[in-house]
Amino acid sequence: MKTNRFRLFTIVCTAVLLFALSTNALFAQGKGKKGGGDGGDGGGGDPPSAPVEYQLTLFGAADQTTVVFNMNGSGTVVGYTVDTNNVQNAMVWQAGSGVVNLNHVANVPEGWVLTSARGINESGQIAGTAQNLSTSQLVAFRYDPTLGDAELMQTFNDDDHPAAWNDPINEAGDVVYYQNSTSVSGPDVIYQCRVFVDTADGQLFDVLVDGSWATAINDRRQVVGTGAFRLSLGATPENTYEVEYFDDLGEIQNINNSGYFPSSTQRKKRGSYLLSAIRYSTSVEVLQQDDSVGVAINSVTHNSNGELTSKGDVIGSISSSNGAFLHMDEYGYFDLDDLITGLPADLDQWLLSDYVFAKHITDRDATGFGTICGWISTADGERGFVLSPVPSP
Repeated sequence: MKTNRFRLFTIVCTAVLLFALSTNALFAQGKGKKGGGDGGDGGGGDPPSAPVEYQLTLFGAADQTTVVFNMNGSGTVVGYTVDTNNVQNAMVWQAGSGVVNLNHVANVPEGWVLTSARGINESGQIAGTAQNLSTSQLVAFRYDPTLGDAELMQTFNDDDHPAAWNDPINEAGDVVYYQNSTSVSGPDVIYQCRVFVDTADGQLFDVLVDGSWATAINDRRQVVGTGAFRLSLGATPENTYEVEYFDDLGEIQNINNSGYFPSSTQRKKRGSYLLSAIRYSTSVEVLQQDDSVGVAINSVTHNSNGELTSKGDVIGSISSSNGAFLHMDEYGYFDLDDLITGLPADLDQWLLSDYVFAKHITDRDATGFGTICGWISTADGERGFVLSPVPSP
């Protein structure tokens, strides 16, 4: 009887081993993908491999913090650095030029320092936040490289008026910024903010909304923010405006020119809240079930017949691994870990990092993919990154 049991155990173990080997072989064929072929709920189907790899470029000194928020199609990246003396400065980065302190480039009003660059458009105009060296007040700024001046946005009291968090300037040069306020209604604290849009043609919009802060503006002067809200402005401050609230969604950090924005929903399961990345225009479209949060989106795309092929590629964070993902309508859901290539030392830092923060994706280039930027958090500090699509070998 002992011999029979041993033989049965050997047969079972062999079967399990063969199954594991066949599963690994199938997974290797499908490397570069997590989730379903329809890009929806993360189950079923096996989407094709991406026709590109993402070339990883890390930048920023090992002894300082480098945080990246945005970039334009010319490859100019913006964000901020914090040096060993804990001094924070807005920065720009380009391949070949390295990190440049924006305060050394722009004409900054006396008594102020540009502390964070949050957005850049295709004309090279930059929007971000400046700080008063005496009072520490935070105020949004707009920098135009053709003029050389950093222009401070209008304020209405001594409170902070920082730039929108993620994408505060559109192609026209309109800048969105905000001022926090709170009120108490019975046992509840109500978070509100005044949303300001300073337009390139000299207009100023001022709208009070429910929410903590503004995050982005598109070319249609639609503003999104935490709360979550989408504010659609008229042609002038005197026109009517519309505010939509989305009580069931998480933070809204970005919006494309067609009105699509990424976010997340959550559901409770066995005492935990599971997050699902979504894309929204007029209804919720789940991109990945229970593991992701949508952060940024690029433009919609059409084929040669004018037919819609993508509602906007979405990037965001992966909850379970603290990594990042890319979702494309044609291919589905990718873990960025499976798409990157680069120098071994840079890859080691990426894969060993505590978190990957993917913050912006440009419109698609000739490869059919957009460039991605953000930063990683490591034991030695934060470093900026750019992921550039290159055809797969």
